[in-house]
Amino acid sequence: MLLPARTDTKWFHDYIYQQAEIRFVKGRLKFGDSKNAAPFPSMVCVFNGGVTDED
Repeated sequence: MLLPARTDTKWFHDYIYQQAEIRFVKGRLKFGDSKNAAPFPSMVCVFNGGVTDED
């Protein structure tokens, strides 16, 4: 799942942190021939049935 990397929010700590494998995208995403990049950092979250790297 591609999401904004809002690590300071409640939803991140409730639903993402320690619930999914997280990979942060370096830089800001840009799609197609767009002139502007996203105004926020992004992360890719993989939910694998409740098993994380720490388990």
